[in-house]
Amino acid sequence: MPLTVKTIFAPGGLTGPAPQNIQFSPDGAKVSYILRDDSGERGELWYVDIASGKKAVLVSENKLANLAPPFSRLSEREK
Repeated sequence: MPLTVKTIFAPGGLTGPAPQNIQFSPDGAKVSYILRDDSGERGELWYVDIASGKKAVLVSENKLANLAPPFSRLSEREK
């Protein structure tokens, strides 16, 4: 992708999409979030262990797609 003013200030800009639905685990040791691709259509549920910084996928893109309606069908509030 060429570096232009439009691409820099587009949603996700230089860093890509931001994590969504960020939640702490009940014990406060982990943080979970949904990370979507650049189109916003597909995503995976990830977690980060706060103490170690280790990241891993909890629910894959395919399984998550079966659990939720397509992103394009969500209202702005649901997104």
